Amino acid sequence: MTAPVTKATNTTPTNTTPTTTATVIEPLALLRLFHLVSPALPVGAYAYSQGLEYAVHAGWVHDEASTFDWLQGLVRHALGTLDLPLLARLHAAFRSDDAAAVQRCNAELIAARESSELRAEERHLGSALAKVLIELGLPEASAWRQRDPAFATLFSLAAVRWGVARRIVIAWIVTMPMSGLMAALAYLAAGTVLK
Repeated sequence: MTAPVTKATNTTPTNTTPTTTATVIEPLALLRLFHLVSPALPVGAYAYSQGLEYAVHAGWVHDEASTFDWLQGLVRHALGTLDLPLLARLHAAFRSDDAAAVQRCNAELIAARESSELRAEERHLGSALAKVLIELGLPEASAWRQRDPAFATLFSLAAVRWGVARRIVIAWIVTMPMSGLMAALAYLAAGTVLK
């Protein structure tokens, strides 16, 4: 499969060098990326909060500033040091058909979850995504229904098989906590306004 992402260049008079102006994504790859990143993706992710309920209950998160701090901690200590590096490795492993590397990264993602609840969440999301991917025409995902899949493993599998470039996948993952922050701020602001 050829990579659907290409760089468009602007050629200018010979005394200057070409500059990159845009990244073009093939329409089908873009549609499939939208499938993966949709909040309506039926994997049950809305039921999980990455520990936010407990953080609120414990009093760690109680206003805008503490919500921002909590989300910043997720980015710094989970996404930035675990999820993103392993997502990049998984993407590379699937691109090179390195099954051993895929297994290692998948096992590392699950093992690194701090509690049995977070490990169960990871497995549930991975299994649910495997089911969705099968329904979307990616039969390779069926083998993962019998394994212990991490969500990022199946996400990477789909991204590679559907021709979504690694940098686009990583950019999307980085936006998730910011989306959560905006939703939390909107929720807190609405509570303040509606009181």
